[in-house]
Amino acid sequence: MESEVNVSEILEEIRADIAARGYTGDAASFNSIASLDHEDSKFDLYLLETNLADYSALSTINTHRLITSSGGLFGRLIVFVKRIVRKSMNFHVTPIVWDVNQLNHKSLEMFRQLRNAAKVQNEFDERLALIELELRRTNKRIVEENIKLRDLLYKNGVKIT
Repeated sequence: MESEVNVSEILEEIRADIAARGYTGDAASFNSIASLDHEDSKFDLYLLETNLADYSALSTINTHRLITSSGGLFGRLIVFVKRIVRKSMNFHVTPIVWDVNQLNHKSLEMFRQLRNAAKVQNEFDERLALIELELRRTNKRIVEENIKLRDLLYKNGVKIT
């Protein structure tokens, strides 16, 4: 059996629900919300290196952490219970931690490759800047030599067309 869907009734229910909750039309527009995209920020190799070192230091997760508690006999009982829980959950937690560590190590390798590509790009940019500078110097010398040649030809009575 097919039941008819009355869209206008649904819209009226939604509008009534919105009015009951007190929502108004003066909510913040989408464009006024600060974005996490920093498209205008420049690439910073030092920042990349720093973040890569931090990521490398934090990339391996250890399943065993020191279990401590203060409080005499009751504290020792808490530590004992925590150790039992850890041992009983070890079969479930260890494979998950291993998978997360593998993902972290692969991500770290990818980030290192991106860092190396960024270094190569910086080297190319520096070489390109030097080549452009040399090209500007050469063009300037060519213009200067053309002016000297034109002056010399003019002095010797040669017409330039």
